[in-house]
Amino acid sequence: MKYYRLLILFFLFLNFSFAQDSSKTINKELKHGIQFQIGSLLNLTNFNNYTFSYRYLFNNYTGIRIGLLTNINEEDYDITQQLDSIITNPPIKYNNYNLKLSIQYLHSLISYNSFNFILGGGPFISYNRNESYEEYLSSSYISKYENINKTVSYGLDIVLGVEYNLSENVKLSGEYGLTISNENSDIKNSQTNIYNDGSPNRIRKDEGERNAFRTRGLGVNFGISIFF
Repeated sequence: MKYYRLLILFFLFLNFSFAQDSSKTINKELKHGIQFQIGSLLNLTNFNNYTFSYRYLFNNYTGIRIGLLTNINEEDYDITQQLDSIITNPPIKYNNYNLKLSIQYLHSLISYNSFNFILGGGPFISYNRNESYEEYLSSSYISKYENINKTVSYGLDIVLGVEYNLSENVKLSGEYGLTISNENSDIKNSQTNIYNDGSPNRIRKDEGERNAFRTRGLGVNFGISIFF
C-alpha cells in the first residue's frame, strides 16, 4: 500500500510541474550534483547504498556518476567465561572493512518535454576484509578460532532508466540495471585446542582461494539529484 501512495504523490508532483512548464532543462551553468535515493514514505537514503554519490553534467544529455562506499565495523567483546571453578576473560573480536568505488557514464538517448530516457554504465572495484578471533573454554582445553577472509571484486554496472527535470537544478529518476562481476577471495581459517593436562596442541587450518563470477539485478532505484 505504501508504494501506491508513493506513486500517487510522484504523479501529482509531475502534473503540478507540467502545469508550470512543459519543458525544463538543467541550467547549463550547474554541473555538480549530489544524488539521494528516495525510499518508502519519501525518506531520503544513500543512493544505491553508497556512502556518497556525486554527479557531474557535461551538458543536458551526458554526464558521469561517481559512487564511493566506505564501511568500517570493529567489535571487541568483554565477556567472562566460567566453567566450574575456572574463570577466564578471553579476547573476542569481529572486524569488517569494506571499500567500493564506481564510475558510470550516463547518456540521454531520447528526450521528450522534460523527460529523458537514459542509458549508461561503467566499471567498479571493491575490497572487503572480514576477520574474527574467538576463544572458548571447555573442561579439558581452550579452543581458539581465527578467521580471515579477503575479497577483491571488480566488474561492470549497466543502468537503464528515466529522468524528469523537475526544475533548473533538480532531477527525479527511476532506474534499474545489471551488474556483472568477478570475485577473488583469500580464505584462512584456523582452530587451535590447548589442553590443560599438557598434551600437545591440536591445530587445524584451512587455507585457499575462492573465485566467483556473478550477474545480478541492481533493483529499482527511485532517486533525486540536486545540482549546484
